[in-house]
Amino acid sequence: MRGNRLARRGDPMKTRSQRRKERRERISRTNRAQREKKRVARFTARKCMREEDQHMTAIMESYARRRKAERDAERAARQKEETEGWEAVSHPGGKAVGQISTATTKSPLRHHPVRAVPSTQKRVVVRGQPKVLTRSLY
Repeated sequence: MRGNRLARRGDPMKTRSQRRKERRERISRTNRAQREKKRVARFTARKCMREEDQHMTAIMESYARRRKAERDAERAARQKEETEGWEAVSHPGGKAVGQISTATTKSPLRHHPVRAVPSTQKRVVVRGQPKVLTRSLY
């Protein structure tokens, strides 16, 4: 229709794409179109927010998994160090009878250190008297 002087609508020299573009602009200025645009924007914002939450959840889960693996590795290393300090005593029959602690590692304390009493002072401590071991602060 370009160049047709008998064309009834608008400028006969406009192309179809130009007319479509103008029509789109006219429609986009209406109140209804603006309301719909806001509505669609709300939907997309909600969707983006949900995806962002899922992404953050995934990040936190991966962090938690990594920390758990690190703690498990530390625990395994600690147990390995503790078990290296203990050796099995072999019986002439070849069976392990008991375990002896080597001098390389300390055995865990059986009693609280504050309540411990030196063996030389055992008879001095009267029952009911607080068993306090004095220590140097320096």
